[in-house]
Amino acid sequence: MTIQIDNPEIKDFTLSQNTKIMDALIASTVIMYNMDLYTFNKKNFKYLKQVRLVG
Repeated sequence: MTIQIDNPEIKDFTLSQNTKIMDALIASTVIMYNMDLYTFNKKNFKYLKQVRLVG
């Protein structure tokens, strides 16, 4: 199974931050639906400008 990542910010994030695929999927979903992300795991998402972190 191949997952294509078209968002360059997510692509750079996954490559530079050694992110797990689930974090990348969560981040892309939050960006796509313009949602806030409620998490205690802010360190994995703080590099993404488009993700609004809450928690």
